[in-house]
Amino acid sequence: MKIDRTFAVLSLAANVVLAVVLAVLLIRYDVPTKIYDYLVNDRRPLPADYSSTSIRRDLFMHYRAHPGAIVMVGDSLVAAVEWNELLGRHDILNRGIGGEMTADILGRIDEIIGLEPRQVFLLVGINDIAAQRPAADIAADYERIVAHLSRAGTKTVILSIIKTRDRHMNAVVDDVNRRIRLLDQRDNVSHLDLNERLTVNGFLSHRYTYDGVHLSGAGYDAIRDLVLARISPAP
Repeated sequence: MKIDRTFAVLSLAANVVLAVVLAVLLIRYDVPTKIYDYLVNDRRPLPADYSSTSIRRDLFMHYRAHPGAIVMVGDSLVAAVEWNELLGRHDILNRGIGGEMTADILGRIDEIIGLEPRQVFLLVGINDIAAQRPAADIAADYERIVAHLSRAGTKTVILSIIKTRDRHMNAVVDDVNRRIRLLDQRDNVSHLDLNERLTVNGFLSHRYTYDGVHLSGAGYDAIRDLVLARISPAP
């Protein structure tokens, strides 16, 4: 019995010491406040992925778009401009995301089709070229994108990949453009060459760019009437 009592006393003492240590640690590291914030104040950790791409895609999911719009799809060359204001319209949706490649467009093609657009303008590929993807692979992705849109009954205007101020990149741009131009032989698909308006001696004119790749305001102004002329009238 004496041994049992001694063990009980020691066990109680150990539990008291452990409780004191835990209390000190909880107070030192402000654990109660953190738990309260997590459960009551919704102070849970924010998502790790908050890139401009994920933010823009999240916004797209919450926009209220009406069927029958014109949808501009592509990379930063599409995302950079307010198309409704540039073209003086009210029925254009901008679904451009900076940094995207052709495979990224394929990855969200269902979202684009889900908008039920009457027409899609497609401009993407310069990031693929910067990543040194083969021209044939880029063109194959274009073909898949166009196939998805055609099956959905959507008219597609392929905008030529815009040349840069770099000779080596332009050689690949020309190769891809030759390949994707052939896609306009399909039903509901047409091609619009922007480089005739934007280039001088085979290079993007310095008048129309600020970094040799992206268009300046003057650059977008230069293609305004070309794009407007290709917009399908509302049914």
